[in-house]
Amino acid sequence: MPFGTSALQKQANVASPLAEGDGPAWLLRRGDTHPPALPADFFVRIVGLRDRGSRRRREWLGQWAPVDDCHEYDGDDCKILSQSRRSFDAILIHGDDCARLARIVRRWRETLANKAIVVLSSQASPATTAALLQAGADNAFNLETSPVEAAAFMAALWRRMNVSVRSAGAALPCEIGGPDRLLTHSEQVIMTALAESPGQMVCYAKLLRRLNKPVSVDSIRSLQVLVSRIRKKCPDTMTIRMLARQGYALDIGQ
Repeated sequence: MPFGTSALQKQANVASPLAEGDGPAWLLRRGDTHPPALPADFFVRIVGLRDRGSRRRREWLGQWAPVDDCHEYDGDDCKILSQSRRSFDAILIHGDDCARLARIVRRWRETLANKAIVVLSSQASPATTAALLQAGADNAFNLETSPVEAAAFMAALWRRMNVSVRSAGAALPCEIGGPDRLLTHSEQVIMTALAESPGQMVCYAKLLRRLNKPVSVDSIRSLQVLVSRIRKKCPDTMTIRMLARQGYALDIGQ
């Protein structure tokens, strides 16, 4: 369920100065540098756990992050990762429970191999940061992190991602429709496997082998998220059907 954006936007626009020592450490003070704007073509999805610290974390995010693609985590990874009016380049998840955040990041990293994953935790400790990075996060912020530093890191991350894509050569996305229908490398692998046998079921095991992944509940869930994203990019002449919850078939019309 998307968060309301008005409160976040109001927080981002607050300019009243604070005396030294007043308010949380991350609030901008008189003379502080304002966080740089993220690149216009860098889309970040924000997903939050519902807990005690949710409001403070949203206020912190409102200082620098875009707030037009915010969602509340309800445990349904497929829905969270595949729903959107547009694709996203990075996903930022925030919460109080660092152990739960680490489990979520570990699952998402399998599916989002080419996406950036950043975590905002309410706790600030080296052990917490290390656990989140080991789970697969590209960085871990906390409420003591300056919004200026967070925005600068995200902008730098986007620059590195662009360089990586340009130098990837064969891993560049392929196009199945218009410029808004670019396939990532993993999506291209799945589409190729399905297109080799149009109209016929390709089982989960075969598709996962193409991705060099084991057959497991988590891997199948990740595959379902991947196929959901591909469906949104397919032209009207292509349909991907799930068959008996055992695999998929690609139908190609005229």
